[in-house]
Amino acid sequence: MNENVNENVELSFLEAFTLGIRVIFSEIHWHLLRGLRLWEIKQLKRRLEKEYQKMGQLSRKGTETQEIESQKELCNNQIEFLEKEIEFLEKELEKLHSDIISKRRQKWVV
Repeated sequence: MNENVNENVELSFLEAFTLGIRVIFSEIHWHLLRGLRLWEIKQLKRRLEKEYQKMGQLSRKGTETQEIESQKELCNNQIEFLEKEIEFLEKELEKLHSDIISKRRQKWVV
């Protein structure tokens, strides 16, 4: 049980109404942030898909020249980077909401 939370807090109607409005705006803020992060992740996934397609096209070429090998290596590095970035952003998104809620509770002492 959180020791900082007073379970016997009684709020007047005006205090409860004001707190409710603050929570609504805080949630709207969260959903805007979430939407932007999800849009960013979606863009990275599209780019990742294009890199996979490019890698497939390079793999289909019969002769392995130095140029094709360097393109494959570059493409593979880009794929690894995008996968790590997507994973990082997804984890950060999960953590962001709990951070917002805990900061809200500390700031508003609820």
